[in-house]
Amino acid sequence: MKKIIYLFLFILVFAGIIGFIVFQNASLSKENSQSAGKDGSITADMKNVYEIKEKMFIAQINDIYINMNQYEGKTVKFEGLIYNYGESCYVMRKTPGCCGNDGKEGLEVKWDKPYMADDKWVEAIGVIKIEDKIYGATPVVYLTSLTEKEERGAEFVTQ
Repeated sequence: MKKIIYLFLFILVFAGIIGFIVFQNASLSKENSQSAGKDGSITADMKNVYEIKEKMFIAQINDIYINMNQYEGKTVKFEGLIYNYGESCYVMRKTPGCCGNDGKEGLEVKWDKPYMADDKWVEAIGVIKIEDKIYGATPVVYLTSLTEKEERGAEFVTQ
């Protein structure tokens, strides 16, 4: 009798996990009405924004990198610090790393305006496109908005 109860509980938990995964994928695969503006610029679908929250920042960013094809063309909104590396610009947060708290997690951003100085706290909104880099395919956020914020969120995140 105990085996039947354990089997039934296992099936319930398994069904719940599968249901959650299906729900998450369905919300990601909603039709996104992002389109090109009259001048060829990217316009974001502000009705279906995927917001990267502070509490699960690392997990959500990692999911974008792991499942980038599911996110391509989606509008994303997130906050972080500006980091300029040569020709590239990133919006990132500090994370645990290999030698203590020296890691960084975030996304490359692009647009046709000048970028802000390093360590400015910003809110970034844009559309994810996949680009081929010398190190492989990577998601890049083509910005529709980059706003400096006075109130900073958590610069260091662990989840």
